[in-house]
Amino acid sequence: MSITLVNTIYPKVEKHSFKIITKDNIESYIEELNSYRDKIEKLSEEDKENLLRAIRYWNRGKVDDDKIDRFIDFYIAFEIIGKNLAKNEKQWVKEICEKYGLRREYEGAKINDIRDALVHAKHKKLSKEMAEELAIRYADKFGEDVFKLIIDFLNERR
Repeated sequence: MSITLVNTIYPKVEKHSFKIITKDNIESYIEELNSYRDKIEKLSEEDKENLLRAIRYWNRGKVDDDKIDRFIDFYIAFEIIGKNLAKNEKQWVKEICEKYGLRREYEGAKINDIRDALVHAKHKKLSKEMAEELAIRYADKFGEDVFKLIIDFLNERR
């Protein structure tokens, strides 16, 4: 009897909602890209700057291995876009989540409370440890919502 040990590497594969480009759909993909370019070009300078800053934070969150940092980066992108779309400065999170159909809470904790507990390490409603657990568990779902908000912002500001 002989035993052979093999050192195997299993790459981490993430599910993305990106379209696979084929020869059959390349034209529609190019049209879609052009429509986004046109929408960006029509934005005011302030909106363009806010959009690009939000995208930079969202991208930073998307590639970060640390889910706590990922959640914080997504929150910053959320805040940049959300505060620009909201009419109510004091209740902007509630307004934006309701208007755009985004999750406002995870396991009963509001996203702004999770962010506050993560950043300030002390929060009256949520412990730092619980905020970290929630951020780790829900960073990717929150990122999906923020991405949707970014697309909605772009579509609304035509």
